[in-house]
Amino acid sequence: MTQRDHAAAAKLHPARRLKKIGVAAAARVVPWLLRGWLAFVRLTSGVSIDKAGRRALADAAAGKDCIVVSLHQGLLYLAFFFAGSRMHTLVSIGDIGDVIAGLCRLYGYRALRGGSSSRASRRRPAVDYLLEAVAETRDTGSCTYITPDGSQGPAGACKVGFAVVAARTGLPVYAVCGSSRRCWYAPGWDRFALPLPFSRVSLETLGPFTAGNEDNSAELLRVEVEQALHTLHARAFERMEQPQTPSLQTLQIEEAAGEKSGG
Repeated sequence: MTQRDHAAAAKLHPARRLKKIGVAAAARVVPWLLRGWLAFVRLTSGVSIDKAGRRALADAAAGKDCIVVSLHQGLLYLAFFFAGSRMHTLVSIGDIGDVIAGLCRLYGYRALRGGSSSRASRRRPAVDYLLEAVAETRDTGSCTYITPDGSQGPAGACKVGFAVVAARTGLPVYAVCGSSRRCWYAPGWDRFALPLPFSRVSLETLGPFTAGNEDNSAELLRVEVEQALHTLHARAFERMEQPQTPSLQTLQIEEAAGEKSGG
């Protein structure tokens, strides 16, 4: 911890101070442990990527920017398929976000801190951050990675932010799903996936999807990509001959809008 971290922690209640110190330590150590674990998994496992996924990576290598989205559950699979890519990603403000941001930095990704939160002090203009990052790296083959059902879920319920960025920038969107035949799923709303060694790791992709010229183009794109992510999720578990976990939901605001319009 830095001297500033210690000074801030000293002003807190002892229990909160201890937690803050522990979180700061975890944010430094856990990313290295995760990177070592994922390297071991890659060394002992077969890794495959489908045709659409190879196309996305080839486009990036040729200097074509894109947006890549996955469910929050599969965030760690980035390490298998996008290592060495120019990538910026949105990471939530909070304790777990500190750990994920540390892991992103180890892989050379730029971590933008923002997203939804129940605490006003932790809210950040996520879309604005992403638009600025896209503008700064335009035409360099950069991937903008977003988990649209994060950081609080429900699993599979995709918020519209990524689609707004796509509509305003004209970038294509690829929906991706990483999976492993041997995997541990953490308890929690997203059943966060930790792949295990001596397995088979796969990436499936649908896209590219692009926003049209309609007034509600961002919402139409959001629905299309949400459906694609649900399809990929179902395919992955069917291929592994395992029950789906977690059960996915669609964005509730869309269901409410459908009821009001009689749809």
